[in-house]
Amino acid sequence: MPDVFWPFIEQDRRLLSDIATLGASIINRWVQAHYGVVPLILVIPHTFGRRLNFHPHLHILVSAGGLNKRENRWIDFKNFNKYVLMYWWRFAVIRYFAEVLGTAVEDVAALDETLKQQGKRRWNIHIRRFSSKAHFLRYAGRYLRRPPIAEHRIISITDQHVEYWANDLKLKAWVRIKVSVEEFLELLVQQVPERHTHAIR
Repeated sequence: MPDVFWPFIEQDRRLLSDIATLGASIINRWVQAHYGVVPLILVIPHTFGRRLNFHPHLHILVSAGGLNKRENRWIDFKNFNKYVLMYWWRFAVIRYFAEVLGTAVEDVAALDETLKQQGKRRWNIHIRRFSSKAHFLRYAGRYLRRPPIAEHRIISITDQHVEYWANDLKLKAWVRIKVSVEEFLELLVQQVPERHTHAIR
């Protein structure tokens, strides 16, 4: 999901819940249209990026098969069309934000232009296949209720500053980031989910 949408979700965390439902529905519809079965889908909404920035995104875990209701049997499948899913996902998210934000923003023309631009660019989605149930559990467990930063990434903490390691994808290297204690706390606070928010959907 492009970063132009992140501030809207940061201001209203309920949007992330809707986005999670939307992501699952897109995959469910595609699988049913392509394979004629109902898959099992788990969605893990995430809010933090590698630099502790607010980076809302979804980890969606899908079964490698589904239930054929008419024949009452399980059917395996292996392949997902990454490009078709990207187009469906992009269309759904843009339409969602157009409906939700259409009357909530001051500059409607600017919003329309933003949505138009985002509808023309390619969005990033990644599809991976798990090699085993253990692999699946390790992956899912890693993203459930874990803190935004691992303790071993923190280099030093003083009364004034916190320094930590961050994986910079653009530089393709680990970089040292130094912020004030107040800034570090702000980075952590923005990752705290709303009360009663489910970690997995």
